[in-house]
Amino acid sequence: MVERLREFPLPSSTDLEKIGRDNRINIFRKYFAILRFNRLLIQLTLIRSIFDQNAIIKLSDLEDHQRNEFFSLIKRIQELNYYEEFVFAAKEEEKALEHIIEAYCKRMNINE
Repeated sequence: MVERLREFPLPSSTDLEKIGRDNRINIFRKYFAILRFNRLLIQLTLIRSIFDQNAIIKLSDLEDHQRNEFFSLIKRIQELNYYEEFVFAAKEEEKALEHIIEAYCKRMNINE
């Protein structure tokens, strides 16, 4: 099983400029898929910390790395002037996450 977080290689500014808006948004969608995958790995590490005390340290490192990479990427996207496209993809991801949470709430019979 994969034990380390997936990295997101942001294409160069030249490549981003060449590919156009729709393809940039697809790249940002891929980023959010990687982000979600990494959050699952972090959750798995949290569960493993029940059985393995070393996982607690690893958990903190993974969370810090994920958070730092996230804000670093946002800063870079702002510098490249693609923030609006990134926000567009982020809003799609927000809706997808809301649907997942709603499904869990229904499944667990949680009323909000």
